[in-house]
Parts: sequence; structure tokens; C-alpha cells
Amino acid sequence: MTWFTYLLLAILFLVLHRYFTKNLLNNKSLTPGGIVFLFYGTGLFILLILGLIRGFHFSQFSDVIVNVLIAGFSHVLVSLLLTYAYKKDDMSNVVVMLGTSPLFTVVASWFFLGQSLSLKQIVGITILLIGVVIISLEGKKHWQLSTGVLLGLCAAIIYGLNFTNDAYVMYSGRDIITYIFLIFLISTLVSIVFFYHESKQLLIHVNLIDWLQIIFMTVFFLGHVFFVFLIVSLGTWLVITAPLLQLATPLSVLFAIVCLHEKRFLKNKLLGSLLTFIGSALILL
Repeated sequence: MTWFTYLLLAILFLVLHRYFTKNLLNNKSLTPGGIVFLFYGTGLFILLILGLIRGFHFSQFSDVIVNVLIAGFSHVLVSLLLTYAYKKDDMSNVVVMLGTSPLFTVVASWFFLGQSLSLKQIVGITILLIGVVIISLEGKKHWQLSTGVLLGLCAAIIYGLNFTNDAYVMYSGRDIITYIFLIFLISTLVSIVFFYHESKQLLIHVNLIDWLQIIFMTVFFLGHVFFVFLIVSLGTWLVITAPLLQLATPLSVLFAIVCLHEKRFLKNKLLGSLLTFIGSALILL
């Protein structure tokens, strides 16, 4: 399979991950912090079993231990920031800021990895990001820089910069499963500090359906991360990959329209989706 096939799989898994995450957040008895704790804990358990079956390759990461630590702390920090951002503001406002993460990835890739873009690709990225904003604004003409938006922007910066850090590690052909396991190990340990007591309360309210959704949410995210890292390990430039991953936003919207019947501000969503596809085409051609 080509890198573009892996990209489509990564986007599909991200859309499904968001779907199950949204369902869990709609359950008022489940707190965001507890979900984050259970998400990383479940992922770590799955990766541990997978690693014991196929084996780990920890020795490959002895020279990039600092990068691994940065990745682990960055992942859980982004989760924390988004958790509190969603609690402080509308999700649409936060998504607008999170959609800017490719800008920081492109800048960091140019500065640290020496990657560059053509004028056509720059135009394509701009159109794609405009499409993401149109989708997320949901018809609002005025948009204030609230606490939730600021937290979303911080999450976008960290996520975008850390993607470059991930690429630096993966470009050397290191084992993907071991790297993801190390990230989830660090993230789980950090999330214990923040959400342990909250998760103890959460376990009382988690039923079988919730556990199944947590497992699906985690599995789809692991699949998303695996294919993203696989794309990067093949040598595909981040300045191309990062913007194209934003295709998950319009696909998530279309998925919600068809499966969840979310048709508010439908014109904005369809226009934004069209622009993201046009932008993606310019990046690829």
C-alpha cells in the first residue's frame, strides 16, 4: 500500500475515534479527566499485550530518550488542555484553534528538518485551513478570545510542534509499536497524577456500554497514530502530511450529518468541507 492509502486509514480511524469520544463526553456522569485516565490506561494495556506477543525494541530509543519524554508529556498535556478547553468553551471554538496545528508543524519542519513548500502547496494549506474554520464557526459572526480558545491554541501549538518531534524519531526507522507504548506509558503515569482520584469516582458510573466505547475510542486512536507514524517512517514530509490530516474535520462533519443527523448550519459545513478537499488537492497535485 502507498503512503496515501495509509493516510486515508489514519483519517478514517481519527474520525471514528472522535465519534466515540463525543459519545462518552455526552454522558454527564463521565468526567473528561476520568475519560483521559481510562483512555491512556486502556491503550497502555492493549499495547503491553501486543508488545509481549511481538516483542519490544527499547534499545532503539536509547539515543532519543529526551525526544520520547517530550512526546509522552506533550500527548498528555494536549489531552489535559483540550479537556479543560471543552469545559470552558464551545467545542466549535476550540476546534478552530486546534485546526491551526499544521501551521506550527510546517514552521517547525522547515526550521528543524529543512522541509519546504511550493507556492501551490502554501495556497492549498491556506484554503484547507479556511475550510476547517468555516466548518467550526457554525455561523457565528463574532468570535472572542476566551479562556477555552486560548487553551485550544496552546494545545494546537504543542501538538503541532510535537508532531515534528515524532517525525525526527520515526525518520530513523525505529519500531513504531515500541514508540507508541513508551508514549502511552509516560502519558498514563502523568495522567495518574492529575486524574487518579477523579477516575476512582468514575469507575462507579462506568457500565458495559461505556467500557466498550472507551475500548473502541482507544483502539481507533492507536490505529490512527500507528498509520501516521508509518507514513512518517516512509519518509513522507510533514509539511504535506500534517495539513492533509485535517481532512478528518470535514469527514467527521459528514459522518455526523449522515449518522447522527447533526444538520445545524449545514451550508457552512458543506462549504467548509468543499474548501478542505480543494486545498488538499492543491497540496497533492
